[in-house]
Amino acid sequence: MIYKKRTLIMASIFSTALLLGACGDNNDDKDENVLKSDVVEPNPEEKSGEAISEPETDYGFQEFTLTIDTPDNQKSVIVEYKVDSSSAVYKNMHTAVNTEGDGAAETLDPVFKELNLKKDMNTEEVVQQVTAAFEVDEYTAFNLDVQYDDGETMNYTVN
Repeated sequence: MIYKKRTLIMASIFSTALLLGACGDNNDDKDENVLKSDVVEPNPEEKSGEAISEPETDYGFQEFTLTIDTPDNQKSVIVEYKVDSSSAVYKNMHTAVNTEGDGAAETLDPVFKELNLKKDMNTEEVVQQVTAAFEVDEYTAFNLDVQYDDGETMNYTVN
């Protein structure tokens, strides 16, 4: 009887050990043991003779501020966007959009990628592309300030 209890207890312990070993933590994260302080990141100020500038974007600009008035609404379209900020604003009376922050940035992303604005474009070309991108057929006033990736700011105004 004692032999059966001992065998049963040993079998239970052995099966529990196998079960715990099989259900162990299978963490495939290879740099789990790397201390973050061991990672050395280059300091941009250490590059000798190079000017530190804003990073280029997919859009071609760093800042985009737009106001469009239409015959039926003043400030029908308002866009305020800075690449390095999460305080984007997008309001469009024609498409019923009124969003801020990350939601505005996400909504504006495909529009900005299609715009393809260039500094050497004339005001008429810029106005034509922007009004089409923001679905504005008629406008009474148009004001756009764009800071391009090279830091130069251009203003496009039509009244």
